Amino acid sequence: MVEYGGGANYGGSNSRSSSGRATTSSEDSTANNTPQTTNENNLNQTPTSFSKVPSQTFFPDNPKTGSIAFFGGNRYRFDGSVWLKANPQIISGRTGGITGATGATGEQGEAGITGATGATGAAGVTGSTGSQGERGSTGSDGARGSTGSAGAAGDRGSTGSAGAAGDRGSTGSAGSDGAVGSTGSAGSAGARGSTGSTGPAVDTATFTISSSSSIATGAKTNSLHRVSFDANITKLQVKQTSTGGFTAAIYIAGPDFGIPTTSSITGASLGITGLTGEVSAFNQTAITAGDFLFLDIYTNSSGSTAAQVFLTYNSR
Repeated sequence: MVEYGGGANYGGSNSRSSSGRATTSSEDSTANNTPQTTNENNLNQTPTSFSKVPSQTFFPDNPKTGSIAFFGGNRYRFDGSVWLKANPQIISGRTGGITGATGATGEQGEAGITGATGATGAAGVTGSTGSQGERGSTGSDGARGSTGSAGAAGDRGSTGSAGAAGDRGSTGSAGSDGAVGSTGSAGSAGARGSTGSTGPAVDTATFTISSSSSIATGAKTNSLHRVSFDANITKLQVKQTSTGGFTAAIYIAGPDFGIPTTSSITGASLGITGLTGEVSAFNQTAITAGDFLFLDIYTNSSGSTAAQVFLTYNSR
């Protein structure tokens, strides 16, 4: 047999796609004036009037199991899933031909698919109460309960007689140290010590100079500083009002302050380019008590109009 899937149009080499439909078993009965069933025995029957078999181009939609259809001169039966090709039918254009002999009974078709389960019926009425059953056996003993709480304490008994004295115990360990006592009162003052030696005297010679224009170079003997003790120079500091080259020096003169430049020597000198500077290395360190000091401007390329020079010295 040849199988064709169930439903509407079916493709393949044995199907066509045009208007029209296949004839079912009910149409076949009308065409042949012969009762038809969906029984497998009808598969081999031959229509009495082949001229009334219509031209089919597709199988019917939603066929029932056992439905029969003719297509292209062949007879098909629907088994619930696919169309099965039955014995070929001989199509004749002659009307009113002689009815052929009944064909052999075809083999039994496959069983149809099981129908859906029906809805659950309504609940039946409740039956009468049965007789009372026999009494059950006695159950086993229950678990032992937990211990109860302790009762209240009884009255205190009378004091017993004193026992014999025990042996003397061993000596206990030493106790911890006692707290520190308070501080005693201060003792009387001791004798006054001898006077120590006097420390070195320190002094600073300050030279201030100003001008309406750039300070002129040369010795500035109108402002002298007298050293009152033998000393050593320790520091020279210079300050100017403009940045650029500026060099100052401190001269040590003799005791004649009328002509201090006579026999004078350079004590210290310093050249700076910033606004301030200092130095601790000197040409002549020692100064004798009674000597005079004076300022000398070596250079003033910065054009400063004011300047200060500080010379610090210690006694020796």
